[in-house]
Amino acid sequence: MGKSKQRILVGPWRMLSTIAERHRAGESIKELMEDYSLSRSEILGAIAWHKKKSKAAKKGWRTRRAGK
Repeated sequence: MGKSKQRILVGPWRMLSTIAERHRAGESIKELMEDYSLSRSEILGAIAWHKKKSKAAKKGWRTRRAGK
């Protein structure tokens, strides 16, 4: 019997951030692919997105456009 996995539906930006943080915590890309039903390139894209977002936040850059 395999592990029982619960899928948690989350918003797109939150999902990307969660994927990247789980990878930083030591989970393999293969595990993340299975948990989120995503391809390897999508997982790597999420990690790259989070790395770019984190760099912007550390430098104090605006990461969102101002509302009109």
